[in-house]
Amino acid sequence: MGRMAKVLAGAICVSLLFPSVGQAMEIRQFDVIGDNDQIKFIDQLAQSVEDASQGDQLARVKRFFLAKQPGEELSGMGRFELNLALARIADIEMAEKNPKARRLQVEDVMYVTLERNGILLPKNFRPVAVNFRPTPSPRKHPMTKAEAVKGLEQSKAWAYRTVPPPHVFRSATGSGYSDSQTGIAFFMALIAVAVAVDSSGGSSSSGPSAGIPEDNRPWWQKDGFNTFHQAVTAACLGSTTSAHPNC
Repeated sequence: MGRMAKVLAGAICVSLLFPSVGQAMEIRQFDVIGDNDQIKFIDQLAQSVEDASQGDQLARVKRFFLAKQPGEELSGMGRFELNLALARIADIEMAEKNPKARRLQVEDVMYVTLERNGILLPKNFRPVAVNFRPTPSPRKHPMTKAEAVKGLEQSKAWAYRTVPPPHVFRSATGSGYSDSQTGIAFFMALIAVAVAVDSSGGSSSSGPSAGIPEDNRPWWQKDGFNTFHQAVTAACLGSTTSAHPNC
């Protein structure tokens, strides 16, 4: 296949993965966009969090998104990268068990990471990248489970890398998951709370049926939760992470 054909194939793939601008980004979608687009997307999510925060919470949010400081064991973005790697494995494993299961979104991981590190987000808020338009990357493909596991090890190496002095800074907030299996179990439980609430037995991840208006509410509202926080709490209660201090 020639270079132009690969680019066109990539463009078609991305157009299928991203049916409309402004939708939440599934992890499997995030993995196939270009590296620069991934950075831009995460930057937009971070900016939306800052825009929604005030006072002391804004200060904590800005500290969370700081680059890793000398002497700091794990930065906020390090925790996010680790959780994203864990969620990716959970997403793949759950899809293997149930192809109709809801796929985890990058926004899910950002919200969970912030909340578990003591950042109080406004009610009904969710990180969002408005009008984000990805560029196709023909060199990328959705990760296999083996690649996701390898990616977790790479994320650990990056998150726990040593940043040399001149000074020491340590975060006073919580930590990421100390056990990989516990983290994967939590994100699998987060997928599992997305169950159908209507009597038709349909899946919350399915598309609109002919003649039926599309339900554009967030998935957690479709599944009977008033807020995303309630869905996260349900996932905590339904997984082995219930002993975690932030559950």
